[in-house]
Amino acid sequence: KEFDFVFLHDCVIALQIAEYANNEKAFKIIIDKAIKNGLTKSHLPEKSFLKTHTIFIKNSEWIDALLTKNRLQYLKRLDTTAVKRLYSLFEYDQSQKNYLKPEYGNESVTGNSRRYGPIIKDLVQQLKELIAQKGWLSDKLVGVDDEHIIKELKLQGLDLVDYYNKYYVSNECVMNAEQFDIGERECSSTLIMPILVHHNTLQGTGNLYDTTFYFIQIAVGNMHPKDFAMINDDRHFTKREGGIGQFFFGIFWGNTMTVGQTLPVPDTIINKNRERFFIAPIEQDRAKWKFMKEHNMLYEFGFWGCRS
Repeated sequence: KEFDFVFLHDCVIALQIAEYANNEKAFKIIIDKAIKNGLTKSHLPEKSFLKTHTIFIKNSEWIDALLTKNRLQYLKRLDTTAVKRLYSLFEYDQSQKNYLKPEYGNESVTGNSRRYGPIIKDLVQQLKELIAQKGWLSDKLVGVDDEHIIKELKLQGLDLVDYYNKYYVSNECVMNAEQFDIGERECSSTLIMPILVHHNTLQGTGNLYDTTFYFIQIAVGNMHPKDFAMINDDRHFTKREGGIGQFFFGIFWGNTMTVGQTLPVPDTIINKNRERFFIAPIEQDRAKWKFMKEHNMLYEFGFWGCRS
């Protein structure tokens, strides 16, 4: 209750805890906060623990009214310039990353890297310019991933599915519908992440800024600590640095939370890095992941499940 902004996936975790504890009062307080921070019905699969619990069913009409009432407050919080620009950059990246269609030439792996490399380098530079103006482009500034946000905010531009439908035939590169299905159930902002991962792969680095910059962005709520951890774990994975480094957090592709998963560094090293960036010990995350999975709760959030 002390914060005007809370990451949506944290609200969803707390909602399920409230249901598990049969605490209807807490549930109502938290779902009000969740909707103010982007929750819609599209985030909630029909057969999840959250929607099938008696507290949710009992309050379904009240929740519907709250969704309408709180949505405007959420939309007003978003930086529309940043939203429009980020979605546009993501769309262009997805239109260029795959191989050329046969009619435009038989593109080899090397040829793809040679063509796409300068594109991703330029996209990251544009991202950095936007970040310099606005701050890190995540949930607080651009909201959670939303397939219809451009239309809803009445911005000039195309929502993701509309972009795909307009360009998948005429685009020189292969485009798949799955690229533009952003998985709203992740309950977070993920669009900046693929661009950074592609940059990691082709340019060999994910550290676009020094550590102080990331600390500041985390402190003001622009960046989730586990997104920072994901960027750094991806850098180590991509560059094959052996996994023992200043930044290694045991957060990569979601499957690192599996109980018994063997990681290339000891938990003690992982937890020292996690502590520096306000992330719970990996043993605690594994226990949470196991518990939520066993109870059919929603538990895998963020890009590649990095916020699980």
